[in-house]
Amino acid sequence: MEFLILKISEDSNIDDAKKALHKIRKKCHPDKLLNASKDEQEKSKHILFLAEEAYIRIEQKNKVNTSLENLRYNKTPFINPIETVFPIFNNIFLSGIPKSKNTYSTSYSYINNNGNVNEEGTINGRQMTRDELKQYTHELQ
Repeated sequence: MEFLILKISEDSNIDDAKKALHKIRKKCHPDKLLNASKDEQEKSKHILFLAEEAYIRIEQKNKVNTSLENLRYNKTPFINPIETVFPIFNNIFLSGIPKSKNTYSTSYSYINNNGNVNEEGTINGRQMTRDELKQYTHELQ
């Protein structure tokens, strides 16, 4: 759909999409439509919006495809040098950093299975009570 909006073929690259977007921007620019009717101005604004969104989607797809291709053909896994090359890093540098006493962890899940509602939650690993669940869901709203 994105390629159709930009009026380019499906096998076009990101540069072709950029050029097509540039043409649409020139054609639908508000300064070029000062003497046009309100309907034509709104239509051009909508076309420009769709073209911008289409380009963004093509760009995102291109990034994902590039990343997947890199993963596919690059057989070496990512190696974290801190964990492998410098295994004593954590002992030397991080051992002196105190752990915060004010760290909180909260999780909440809501499952509706054919009308059977199940709500669960934890606070710092402890199951939430019904009152805490009600308070937490009220805060989310």
